[in-house]
Amino acid sequence: MSWERLLAEARSGSKLKASPDHGERHWRAVAATGLELARRDDRADAGICVAFAVLHDCRRVSEYRDPQHGPSAARVARASASLRALLGEERAGIVATACNDHEGTIHCREWPLVGACFDADRFTLGRVGIDPDPRYFSLILDDSAFSEMVRFAEGASDAPPKWADLFAQVASG
Repeated sequence: MSWERLLAEARSGSKLKASPDHGERHWRAVAATGLELARRDDRADAGICVAFAVLHDCRRVSEYRDPQHGPSAARVARASASLRALLGEERAGIVATACNDHEGTIHCREWPLVGACFDADRFTLGRVGIDPDPRYFSLILDDSAFSEMVRFAEGASDAPPKWADLFAQVASG
C-alpha cells in the first residue's frame, strides 16, 4: 500500500479538494507543518501527522460551518485498508481519533500524538484570517518557538510542498 493510494481515497469523495481554504493545498500545508512539528518535537509522529493532513478535511462539504466533517473523515480513516497498511492498526486508530475530534477540541496536551495533528492544522489558520492562539495548542508553547512555527506554517500555506516530496519525507523519516 502507498501514500498515493491513501490520497486517492481522500480525493475520491472530496467535495472541496480544489478549495484554497480546505482543499488539497491546505492538506499539503498541514502535512508540511506536521512534518516540521515531528522534526522539532519527538512526541509527534510524522506518519500520523501526514495521514491526518490527507484525511482531516476530505469529507468537508462547506467552507464555513461543517460540524460533521471530522466524524466523516474519521469514518474514512477507520475504513481505510491503505491507512492501516501504512501505519498499522494502532496508529491508524490515532489518525481516526484526531480526524474525529479536530474541530472543537481545545487542545490535547495529554495525548501528544493527537495534539500534534490538531496543532499542524491550527498553525495554518492564517490562511483564513485567524491568528493562531497558543491557548489552543498542545505541543509548541514557548513564545519564540510558537512564532517560528506560525511563520513556517504561513510559508507552507503560501507554497505547500508537492505530495511526492511530503511522502518522501515520511518514508525517510
